[in-house]
Amino acid sequence: MKQLFLFIVALSCAVSLIGCSGEEITGSVRFYSAPTRERTEPAAAVTVELSKEQAKAIREMIEEIDEWTNDSLVGRLGFDFDCEVRLSDSEHIYYIGYEQHVIYYDHYFSGISDEDIELIKDIGSGAGPFETLREESTSKKYYAESPFIPKRVWDRYHPDDKGVEPHFSITVSPLGDALIEHKEDGGIYVDGKHLVGHSGYFCTGFYLADMNGDGAPELCLCMSLGGNITEKWVEIYDNATGKRIFALIDRGRHDYYLFIRNGELCVKETECERQEALRTGILRSEGENITVVWDEAPSPTPME
Repeated sequence: MKQLFLFIVALSCAVSLIGCSGEEITGSVRFYSAPTRERTEPAAAVTVELSKEQAKAIREMIEEIDEWTNDSLVGRLGFDFDCEVRLSDSEHIYYIGYEQHVIYYDHYFSGISDEDIELIKDIGSGAGPFETLREESTSKKYYAESPFIPKRVWDRYHPDDKGVEPHFSITVSPLGDALIEHKEDGGIYVDGKHLVGHSGYFCTGFYLADMNGDGAPELCLCMSLGGNITEKWVEIYDNATGKRIFALIDRGRHDYYLFIRNGELCVKETECERQEALRTGILRSEGENITVVWDEAPSPTPME
């Protein structure tokens, strides 16, 4: 009797597993009326529900990608996307750009082939109103005012910069080929003029990000004050005036670090002299002010 019971339980488990593995993937593709810069809502779009075969083909296309690049660890140009894909077996949204042959999700991207793009285009060819939307919207502007994608120049706490020479000299073309230097005295210099920092108050991280929408990057710095015990905070300097336009400081209580996530400049808050994040958030411009939009829960950062 006991053996029969065990057999029935095993059979039930097997049937359950077969049922789960046999679940069909569903999904949809939202086609944009024109190529649209990332993080920008398209002027018009139409959504096409996928057949089971189409959803399966897209899932196989994604699974065949061997290597994804974490865009928080590299500098890159902005992406222009033509559509976004949602699949029932994933919480991610996959964005696809035809011209750049790119697929992007969360903060990872990879290249895709002509065949992969044709697969997606074929799905959109039967979208009906989509072609009309594309024709009506060709004269409109879809690109963000500020296409400059945040870049990490150097960060002492980033794993890719461990052991990298902290003193650098770079030329920034969007700033009129300005020469920016981090010298051995701990200071940051722009075209030979001292901006901020000295031996006891020095830069530990340097990022470029357009924070006021003028198309050129601001100088975004992680600064540190002290010797054996240091305090760390964030400062942002206007690219045109050289004036400090934002600071995130909570001396004696919290430290702050910069990092890039999903192509946006973000900040991490920790207890003093700690690395574990208490909060993370995105730096956003609201008119003339820069604020932090804090996440509901701390997100992973490259430093961890």
